[in-house]
Amino acid sequence: MGAERIYHGRDEALAIMRRPLPEIEAMLADLRLPKALLHVAQGGGGTSLDHGWFAFGRVYFVRKDLKANRKGALAKGDTMRFLGGYVFPYDNGLRLYFEPVEKPGDHFCLEFEGNFPNADGVVRMIDDTNRYAYFTQGADIDPARRAALSGAETTLLQAAARTDALVTQAYDDAKPAYIRALEAMPNLSRAADGYVRGGDGIETNHLDHGPLRYGQPYRVIQSLTANREGALTEGQTLIFQGAQLRFGQELTLFFTHEDGTPTAVTFYPSDPAGYPPLADLTRYLQAVSPDTVPAAHPFIQARAVLEDLRQQREATL
Repeated sequence: MGAERIYHGRDEALAIMRRPLPEIEAMLADLRLPKALLHVAQGGGGTSLDHGWFAFGRVYFVRKDLKANRKGALAKGDTMRFLGGYVFPYDNGLRLYFEPVEKPGDHFCLEFEGNFPNADGVVRMIDDTNRYAYFTQGADIDPARRAALSGAETTLLQAAARTDALVTQAYDDAKPAYIRALEAMPNLSRAADGYVRGGDGIETNHLDHGPLRYGQPYRVIQSLTANREGALTEGQTLIFQGAQLRFGQELTLFFTHEDGTPTAVTFYPSDPAGYPPLADLTRYLQAVSPDTVPAAHPFIQARAVLEDLRQQREATL
């Protein structure tokens, strides 16, 4: 992600996410819940109250012995209550928090690492392929505890919603003027948007491509089916909306129909026959006068605006 895509509000937003939440910490301590759940209230994307099939506060029976490959173990016959999960942003790691039903608040975690070397007698990961082999859902035998956890869940999610709103506002307030102007422009293609914002190392974006010019209407004079996705049908009138090249080889050409409906064709050079050279594009597309397509005028005018916004972006780098 280029620096141009990171708004100046990043630090403010991170400060909001990391701010102290003493009331939440006190609640977690009072209910003896994992402190990792604080990340939920702070907007941490890697933490959730539920984790796939495991629902927060729900009771599960252990069907057979389970030893996690990083930390923790459960024995066949254990009755556990699920208290949340944490997905590591690296190493394909996962923590699942539980408490024994007979000992509320005495929580511990199972820690897995999918990239950890395999070994006999340990489980590398709990997922859809093996969860039923080790767990089955059970009825709740402690309604008071479940009610307390339900209240905690509501509080955590409300705090998370407030944090998300504050973070979003911090980013929005700090957006450069060129981003605000760009977002106010309707019906922009990914290529036009990316042309202003800048590439991310994976894609490059251009307003023009070979003989095709941004905002110029073209009539399809020969039908063409792209070898990756999309097609052009003879007789259509389309307004060119830019080109995007991904990984240096996957090419997408963006167009808009006369009624404003977007369309695109994507080519991949694995099949040379489906990837027309630039010169061949004139076999399929013929430029027509913008005067014959009233909808083309806003896009032609937009070109000057996009060029100006790109210059503004470059001036901020």
